[in-house]
Formats: sequence, C-alpha cells, structure tokens
Amino acid sequence: MNYLIYKLKFTSAVHFGKSMLSDSEYVLCSDTVFSALCIEAVKMGENTLYKLIRAVKSNELLISDALPYIGDKMLLPKPHLLVEHGSEENSSVIKKAYKKLKYITIDDFGSYLNGSFDVLNAIQMDELGVSALKVSASIRNENNETMPYEVGTFSFYDDCGLYLIAGFEGEESQKLFETLIDQLQHSGLGGKRSSGYGRFEYVTASPVEWMVERISGDAENYMLLNTALPTESEIEDVLQGANFTLIKRGGFVASSEYSDSMQRKRELVMFKAGSCFSRRFSGDVFDVSTKAGSHPVYRYGKPMLMRIS
Repeated sequence: MNYLIYKLKFTSAVHFGKSMLSDSEYVLCSDTVFSALCIEAVKMGENTLYKLIRAVKSNELLISDALPYIGDKMLLPKPHLLVEHGSEENSSVIKKAYKKLKYITIDDFGSYLNGSFDVLNAIQMDELGVSALKVSASIRNENNETMPYEVGTFSFYDDCGLYLIAGFEGEESQKLFETLIDQLQHSGLGGKRSSGYGRFEYVTASPVEWMVERISGDAENYMLLNTALPTESEIEDVLQGANFTLIKRGGFVASSEYSDSMQRKRELVMFKAGSCFSRRFSGDVFDVSTKAGSHPVYRYGKPMLMRIS
C-alpha cells in the first residue's frame, strides 16, 4: 500500500463539535472525515458513494484521524502503553506533565517509547491555535423573535493545521479520494459549514520513512492512528492484552433525504486513537442508520495501525 500525507491549512475557523454546541475540538476523528467524504460522493452521483464504500471495505483506501501539525512538526497520539520514564517520573511536576500530554511529535516518539523523553519541554497544544465562543442568533418562534446561542470555534495559527495519512492500493482509489477532498475543501469540515466554518486548502507530502515502515508489517504491539472498531467476530481476540480508551460516536444524520425530521445516528462505542493492541484487526464500515431513515448511513471503523515497541 502507498501512503500520502494531506496537510490541511484552514482558511476559516472550525467548529469540531463535542457534547455541546458551545464546545469545540481541534482534531477530527476519521469517521467524521469519512462522513464528509460520503456527503461529497452523494453530490457527485454516478455511484460515487458505492465506489467509496467498496474501496474502503476492500482495504484499497485507509485514512487516519485528522491529527495536528505545528510548523514542520507532525504530531502523533500519546500511546496508551505503560512506559518506564526513570526515577524523575515520581516528581509531581513530571506526573502532571505526562497526564496533560496528548500528542507527541514524530521526532520525539522514539524517545517517549524508550523512556528518555523530556516531557517538560514537549510541544504544547496552545501553540496550535486558539479557542473562542461566537454568539449568534436564530429565529425561534412565529413572532420572529430571535434567541442568542453560542458556538464554540477553534482558529489555527499560521503554519498550523491538521494532517491526514491516507493509504491507497492502486491509482483508482487515490484518484477517488483526491476528487472528493478537492470538493470537500470548498464545502468545509466539521459543523456549521453553512456559516463558512471549516474551509481549507491542502498540499500533499510523502510520509517520513520511519512512519511508513511502522504502518506496515507485524509486531508485538500496535497503536491506532484513528478511531476504529473491530467486527463482532474480532472483538474478543483483539481485547487480549489491549490498553485502550473508548469513545462514544453518535450525532445527527446530515442527509436531507434520510427523513422529514432530524434523526440521530445509531451510537457506537469505538476505540480512540492512541489505543494499543497486541493483535491486528480488520474493522469495517458500519451501517448506523435507524428504522426512521430511508437509506443506509455509514460510519468508518477501519483501523490504521502503527507498529510500536
């Protein structure tokens, strides 16, 4: 499989929702990115959505979470793996720093795993951008009265943004992905896109050789680079020796053809990026539609695993 990195530079603020409209994250899970690609595929017609689903199910296309980059430093999730960091780890300052740590630069990843990582000089996420609350108003009743509401936003600093790792088996899957992401940069990623949030430009780059080597091949331990879920037949085996964090994935269906009213997707509990396993798994694209809807709704659950030791 061939891998490329897509560096997204956002030209507007973003709204990457959490539990409330007034919240905003600065990263995007791979299932959210995939849902956005599905919406663009439907717009294109000509069975484009079918081609996208088929490419993913047959492992011809894989994507990571949208992960942060700061300048020329690309960040990876902190692995959920017990690592000995020497006698200084007993210091309360060191403990707090490790607890606060969420992402590690690719350059520092090796030193983190071998216990020589300087956590007090680790890159800080406040270097990525700034959160804000925007107050807007909407008409809520027949008297045209307006009600204020708050939207959480995140604005990336110059030379900062998110990157995707995409794996392709053949030129056809790469062409399909790039056609969709070309459209997506104008539609935007995340929520409140009709208000102009989430627009971006992107450039492609080859991943560092170290990363490509670790995504391929077998090892004693693997770390997830995205949000993923094993199939029912895989789950029991995958849980053996695993260290993981779970995340509940839900939300509303974006399709206007799905139902006459807003409908929620069926919730799934998935493994979060950074979760570690001793076994590979295949995952799937899951249908999270409900009986209230008129067509399938897809959630991406294929894993992108990186070898760690």
